[in-house]
Amino acid sequence: FYVANNGSDSHDGLSADQPWQSLEKVAATKFQPGDRILFDANSVWNGQLILDGAKNGDGTSTAPITIGSYNQGSTGKKAIINGLGTTANKNPYHERKLSNLNLMTGPVELWNANHWTISDLEVTNTAGDGNRQGMRIGILVASDIQTAYPRGNDAAAVQQKLAIFKASHRTGITITNNNVHNVDGAYQSDLIPDQTGKMVAAGKNSGGIIIVGNTDVTATHNVITDVANEGLRNDANASVLPGGWDQYSFQASAKTIFRHNYIRNSAGDGIVISSSENGTAEYN
Repeated sequence: FYVANNGSDSHDGLSADQPWQSLEKVAATKFQPGDRILFDANSVWNGQLILDGAKNGDGTSTAPITIGSYNQGSTGKKAIINGLGTTANKNPYHERKLSNLNLMTGPVELWNANHWTISDLEVTNTAGDGNRQGMRIGILVASDIQTAYPRGNDAAAVQQKLAIFKASHRTGITITNNNVHNVDGAYQSDLIPDQTGKMVAAGKNSGGIIIVGNTDVTATHNVITDVANEGLRNDANASVLPGGWDQYSFQASAKTIFRHNYIRNSAGDGIVISSSENGTAEYN
């Protein structure tokens, strides 16, 4: 499927001569394993591309669904998606069961999906006025729990929570060859409004490329510059488990590989692998 500024959502999108036009058209489409969604490298979109495996489909290990660019030429030019300072100002923003995730916001978001590749995009998310009042991200990959955790931390409740957490596992996500820059996300100690209007500390929930939840991700050959707060990080349990960093946290099962990425000027951490099984960071 081809997408370009000079396209039309009434087109079939199946050729560069008949491209779709909008991010909304992509977000409203159910894709099949092996499908490719290619954005015109000579085009710019201002807005958000929010995708969800349940709505937009899953790939397979041998036939992932791929987001990329076309018309790249010899320079490898990338299609541009500008968030323009996205904010989680809807209530609730994502209708997720976990409040931290509801406040995370970015130009490219992929939720609860298996076997997707996000590649060859240029992504920014700046309000242009220095306003950091949001958990802003460039590329967000997240999985949330599908069933609310039971109350309490007795042995039976913990086992129920563990089963819910394991059911949230997603796999086969690759993020490669993207240029993510100028993300005006909240710093760790910044106060931002939650969905009730209460001011809460933003924590390490903003940045360039952020992976949240029990999701296997490989991030390679990305360039991440001038972002706040984190450069490249995953958080396999603290944001999605009861109590966060406490004695009830479960051993993470997510597998994380960060390889051959370049990070410069991240206001917080450059690279973090958090609660991942056999996590690998090398040649960055």
